[in-house]
Amino acid sequence: MAGKFRFIAVAVAFGLWAIGAHAATVTENFDTNSDSRWEHANNKTAPQNYGWQNTNTAGQALGELGGTIVRSAAVHSYYAFPIGNFNPASTVLTASGKYHLESHGGSSGILLGFFNGANSLPNVANHDGNPKNFLGDYIVDGNDPWGYLWDPGGFQDRGEVPGGTLAEPGTYDFTMTWDPTLGSKGRLTTTITGFGTGTVDYSGDPIGANITHFGIMNPDVSGGNDVFAFDNLTFTSANPIPEPASLALVSIGGLALLRRRSRA
Repeated sequence: MAGKFRFIAVAVAFGLWAIGAHAATVTENFDTNSDSRWEHANNKTAPQNYGWQNTNTAGQALGELGGTIVRSAAVHSYYAFPIGNFNPASTVLTASGKYHLESHGGSSGILLGFFNGANSLPNVANHDGNPKNFLGDYIVDGNDPWGYLWDPGGFQDRGEVPGGTLAEPGTYDFTMTWDPTLGSKGRLTTTITGFGTGTVDYSGDPIGANITHFGIMNPDVSGGNDVFAFDNLTFTSANPIPEPASLALVSIGGLALLRRRSRA
């Protein structure tokens, strides 16, 4: 069965006021193991099996975020970078990068975007199987791009991302932008290479929660699996990506301090 590829934009609800401030961005190339600098939970718990891997299926240098992610109501997982605290009612949030789909199963999917860490997982009480405090894209099945916005009560806005059929395997550039100054309550815009650009305006109820993480999680409800990879991700963040050299200097400095204390 031909794959379907939906980008479902799932947005937190925001207030009517918005000044649209632009925040700084960072880039994660995954050239070194990111497990120590990205938060993760249950991403290696069966049936989930994804995270940093020393491969280049997305066509970049060795190292990427990938593996097998499964729609599952039993094992909820995520892999995300802590970006600080952002109020999406007043901040433009952006993300871009490379997405590679190696293969997919029926009713599969990946949630990619900005959210509130483990508090956004769909197994939290009263979440009804949907993530909450989540703004981003839902990559589903293979070739039918859409944008979705879900509010706290499960109400959704959606809009199609037009054009094309995703090859499998295939690698695509994507961008997403949340702008709270567009529309009456904000707008998410998604562009995918070979598809075009789709937009969806939000009309739901406000949540009032800040955004603290950027990354991926598996959707709720049992289904198929995607074999995938992301690389060269650039996204809004107040926190820098630690460089290997910086981590080494911190380690050396810590050892020196311990030696100095032991001599005292």
